[in-house]
Amino acid sequence: MNFETKTPSAPLFLLPKLDLSDPQSQIILDRLNDYAEVFRALGQNSNIKLLVAVTESRGGPSVHREYSGLQISVIGSNPVNFLVGIFRLFPSSEIYSRTLIAGDPVYGFLSGLLLKVVKSRNSKLQLQFHGDVYTKNSIHDFKSFVRFFIVRISLRLANSVRVVSNFQISELRSLARIGTQFIVAPIPLNYQKIPVDPQTNRSGIGIIGRLHPERGTREFISIVQELRSRRVFEPVYIIGDGKDKKFMIDELKKLELFDEIYFLGNLGTDELRDKYSKLKIILSCAPTEGYGLTLREGALSGAEVVARKSAGSVEALSEFEHSLHLYETIDEALSLIVEALNKTGYHYSNIDKIKIQKTIEYALVSEWVSTW
Repeated sequence: MNFETKTPSAPLFLLPKLDLSDPQSQIILDRLNDYAEVFRALGQNSNIKLLVAVTESRGGPSVHREYSGLQISVIGSNPVNFLVGIFRLFPSSEIYSRTLIAGDPVYGFLSGLLLKVVKSRNSKLQLQFHGDVYTKNSIHDFKSFVRFFIVRISLRLANSVRVVSNFQISELRSLARIGTQFIVAPIPLNYQKIPVDPQTNRSGIGIIGRLHPERGTREFISIVQELRSRRVFEPVYIIGDGKDKKFMIDELKKLELFDEIYFLGNLGTDELRDKYSKLKIILSCAPTEGYGLTLREGALSGAEVVARKSAGSVEALSEFEHSLHLYETIDEALSLIVEALNKTGYHYSNIDKIKIQKTIEYALVSEWVSTW
């Protein structure tokens, strides 16, 4: 499939890390399709489509489907050969996409930079930051150090930067070149995950998200250890997957804490909505947050959310002050968890809050789309 056109058109999303063989890719493509609908509504051409370049490793069952607002091409089987394969789409000397959007600040940025230098000098290059990969706190090993170095370079070369929270602008502005445009556009919540009219009869503590070091997996184990030492045996449900899963299982077994700890893996939308409707507490130990999707989903679902204090969680607190509780030390986390467990249930409708969130998100996404 060829992305070339005679006139400037939709932006080209460069997503080297989006693998069509991964079932989770459908979630991202659905989201991009929603953005396409906004893009078309704001423009003159109701038939225009977002251009999307992805990979496919064929390591699993691929789910190919048509998207009304996307024109998708598969470029290679991994992020590395994506950098070479991207040029196969553009056999002539120039392309006309007015904005090249790097889906990640490393491979996406490098492929966008190559295209801009070689074939699309008039295109603007836009970066996206969903989390902290640009401060020294993001460095955990050699691989993350290399990523950090490339990200710092990307910020000096980008025309615009899309972030998901306001606080990120103050963190990034000094790292970018003068005149770089910043746009705040959070990832919209998936409202199918959120139960309407949450009920009162709840139990259990939930950890939801990627099981990676930057999500505070080691601190989570310390919290569980302290809870058990204080004779708090509330069941804990770990929802998600990642490279720290084996470490967490081994450590919990070594500390003899594995009873009433349940690893559920990645759940589908319906299963996750069911869990959100039943969990008493959502616990987040991440030292940094971007938009805090899980924090907001948990708060809208009627759970008590206990999260480590960070710029992102403080921003979420302004919207959910009654159900979001922030800690700075493990002792504070324990106190908040015990207090939440002892809290008597209440029943409320979250329909109005959902409407407010949707209105805010649509306005911010529209502002982002207008920069393309």
